[in-house]
Amino acid sequence: TVGLKLAVPASLSIFLLNLSLVHNSVSMYQMFKLLTVPLMCVAEYLLARKRFSNATVSSLFLLVVGIGMVTVTEIAFVAVGLVFGLLSAVFGAVQQPYSQGPMAPFHPNAAPRM
Repeated sequence: TVGLKLAVPASLSIFLLNLSLVHNSVSMYQMFKLLTVPLMCVAEYLLARKRFSNATVSSLFLLVVGIGMVTVTEIAFVAVGLVFGLLSAVFGAVQQPYSQGPMAPFHPNAAPRM
């Protein structure tokens, strides 16, 4: 069950992101990849009630503003590609909180297993 919670959203995210690239420009593809990080934070807050520092929130805000500034002149998309990209970002974001538990033993600061 844990494996499915990790594998299905991650696989769907990659699949949908590639479908987005078929329909949209490379700039839109990169924008969806970068927007996954702020969406991960939102998902972690909603699903796991994880709190983030003001520095983290400020950095993510600057990331989103920067993405908007850089891609505003290069945006070329069709509606279907936009839907694929947004769904990809959402599935990628939802997958992250579920990976925290099973991956904890492999964290660099984890206690050694014997």
